[in-house]
Amino acid sequence: MKVELLKLQNIIIERYKPIRILLFMVILFSVLLIAYSLFKPSYVEQNYVTSSYSTKGVYSYTTYVNGSNPLYPVGTVLPPNQPAYFYSVSPILNMAFTFGIDASDSADVSVSRKTIILATAESYEQIQESILWQKEFPVVNAGDTRLSNGDIASHNFSINLAQVQAVVQAVKDDLQYSQETNLTIITYVDLEGSINGKNVDEVLEYSVPLLTSDSYYQLSKKLESNNTVDIYSTQTIRDSPHLTRIAIPLALLIVSTISLVALRKLMYIGPVDPSEIIQLEKIADLAKFNSWISQGEMPVEYTDLKEVKLTSLQGLVDTASEMDMRVIHDNKEGIYFTIHDGVIYTFYESEL
Repeated sequence: MKVELLKLQNIIIERYKPIRILLFMVILFSVLLIAYSLFKPSYVEQNYVTSSYSTKGVYSYTTYVNGSNPLYPVGTVLPPNQPAYFYSVSPILNMAFTFGIDASDSADVSVSRKTIILATAESYEQIQESILWQKEFPVVNAGDTRLSNGDIASHNFSINLAQVQAVVQAVKDDLQYSQETNLTIITYVDLEGSINGKNVDEVLEYSVPLLTSDSYYQLSKKLESNNTVDIYSTQTIRDSPHLTRIAIPLALLIVSTISLVALRKLMYIGPVDPSEIIQLEKIADLAKFNSWISQGEMPVEYTDLKEVKLTSLQGLVDTASEMDMRVIHDNKEGIYFTIHDGVIYTFYESEL
């Protein structure tokens, strides 16, 4: 690796002028690109809330005792939020639904309301909900009412839950369906008109689940639902410069500047003597044979041996390994050799 770096150093020094010109051009280009990115006007579209309005739907209810029982006198009004109401004691649920609208500017809408009870049988097999059957019980259609900003509209209705439960049970008997069903009071509010100067035509849904059994029913404690709608407008504004816009040219500028400084330092150091590089290459070539070579001296009687001169150190190492021998290096004589069966195999350093 060191030899390759030294060669690269000499190549860079030899081509100093064109490399320096190229680096100066990259630096100049980077500076111009940074200036262009910073001072060129850039615009983005931004959404902002121009107006908003909120709608609210609130249920309230009362129920009274109209069947003889051991708990309450007939005619007693039961307080809301009781844990349960029995069909035999208070089968009729008296309810009111109030809808209101509150806009940030103005409102002029026509509101129609329809309340139903929806009986639903669902299946949850394979962790997937599916509706087996549904039956809708109309309760009241409140008709149209004109509302302005801040106005409310209310309507009252009564539900005989004992009768609803009886009809649901009859459907289940006809279908031979024995699983539980869900009852939900739903009021649909149809809005049509103008709110904050924008045309509105939508249907809102407000629901209250009923938990029922064979003898009693329960109402959900969540009787109020709010919904806020924001109305947006788009505005084109001038964007402030971001670092991300100059990240690439800034990186080019930094790398080019560092490269230019390194180039000047290489010129100060100067090129490496080619003979030194050649010597290092020889050392690197010899290093790969270190595991096969030991240091030693030529035997005195080597002149009595038959000598076989090899043309490369690689050839000598291969020969020694085939004979299961090691190569000996005599540094003083500048020779590599191995001896086997009266023959000395040699390679001289001068041939490297």
